[in-house]
Amino acid sequence: MVVQFLTSTTDFIRDVKNRVTIRQVIEFYGFTPNRQHMISCPFHGEKTPSCYIDDERDTFYCFGCQTGGDSIKFIEKLYDLTPYRAAQKINQDMSLGLKAPTSQNAAPAPEPKERPLTEHEKNLQIDEWALQQHDILLDYYRLLKEYSQELPKDNEINWKFAAFLDDFETVEFLLNRLLDKKTRYSMYANWQPTIQRITNNFKENIKREVKQNADKSNT
Repeated sequence: MVVQFLTSTTDFIRDVKNRVTIRQVIEFYGFTPNRQHMISCPFHGEKTPSCYIDDERDTFYCFGCQTGGDSIKFIEKLYDLTPYRAAQKINQDMSLGLKAPTSQNAAPAPEPKERPLTEHEKNLQIDEWALQQHDILLDYYRLLKEYSQELPKDNEINWKFAAFLDDFETVEFLLNRLLDKKTRYSMYANWQPTIQRITNNFKENIKREVKQNADKSNT
C-alpha cells in the first residue's frame, strides 16, 4: 500500500473527502440508502427515514433534525469527533493509505464514543433476538411433546412428564408471542427472565436425558 504524506490538516481532511464518496462512507458504517436515497437518521430517533443522501453534491441532509454536511461531518457527528479525527477514522477504517501530518501524529487519537443505536437498529436487534429464542424454544417444544407420552405409572410422575407439566404451556405461549412483531418487543422488555429460565430447563433436561441414556447403556 502506498502511503502519501500531506502537509497540513486541511489537506488531509480534503484528500480523505475526495478519496471516498458520502455513499461509500455511510454504507461502510452500516447505512444503506433506499430507492429514494434515504436512510434512518442516526442523529435523532425516527421510524421513517428522513436523511437524504445527495450523490450529486456528495452530501447528506436530514429533514427531521436539519443536520447536513459531507462525509467528514457525518462521521464527526456519528462518533462525536473533531473534523480531523473523523477524517483520520475514515482513512484508517477504510484503508485509504493517506498519511496524516506529522504534527498531528504526536498525540494518539482518542477512542471514539460508541454511538447510540437508532430505533431501526434497536428493532433489528430485537428481531434477531426473538428469532434465536424462538428456534431454541421450538426445539424444547418438540421435546416436551415427546415427554408428554411419558405417562405416570403407579401414580408416580417421572421427571420427563413433570417437565412437560411445568413448561409446556409456557413454551407454547412464548412461541406464539415471539413470532408476532406486535408482541415481541414487549417480550424483549418484560419476559427475558422467564425465557432464560425455560431455556435453562431445556439445557438441564437435555443433560439429564444424556446421563440417563448413558446409564442405560452401561447396565
